[in-house]
Amino acid sequence: KIYDPVWDDVREYFKILEVGHKHSQYSSYGEYWIDSIIKNDYPDGISVANYSRLNSLAAKTKTWSLESLVKDLQSGILKSYDKVFIDRYVYEEPFPEIQWELSDEIQEICGYKCNKATGRFRGRNWTAWYSDKIPLNNGPWKFGNLPGLILKIEDDKHEHIFEAISIRNSDNDFGLNKFHYIKTTREKFNKALSEYKLNPG
Repeated sequence: KIYDPVWDDVREYFKILEVGHKHSQYSSYGEYWIDSIIKNDYPDGISVANYSRLNSLAAKTKTWSLESLVKDLQSGILKSYDKVFIDRYVYEEPFPEIQWELSDEIQEICGYKCNKATGRFRGRNWTAWYSDKIPLNNGPWKFGNLPGLILKIEDDKHEHIFEAISIRNSDNDFGLNKFHYIKTTREKFNKALSEYKLNPG
């Protein structure tokens, strides 16, 4: 759940974090859902009309959003893919090195006992709940740097809340759609997105 101060509302999205041996990807569940349907139902390719129909269905079920993040687990580089109006952008940055303060507090999420950690990132104070039973240095969005997978994290104003609702193992490959992306920086992208939201015309 994310509060958008420009539109002054809270939006709920369903996302999926896929973790492999060399990369992880955090993207919309709708994109994962659409890719699965195309692979199974359209092995010879899909028409623009059918792809648009699937996009519309995903949007109605709160599973569709544009942002996708790929972490290169070997180089420590994070690539963010996103869109402003019709333009698709990508920018790179190192994994955030959040300095976490660990706690003995425990909360159960998805059947896992999770430990509490607090830290500061991008001007916000965050509380994370991670499980060392899943020994992956990863989590939703840009989060990580803890001795286990982050299953829940929120800021102290409760404007951004990420919480796992399901965990499963899979041997399927995952990859990005092969669109053309304009290379930029995080600062330039955020400026363009803010300007678009304030004045879409």
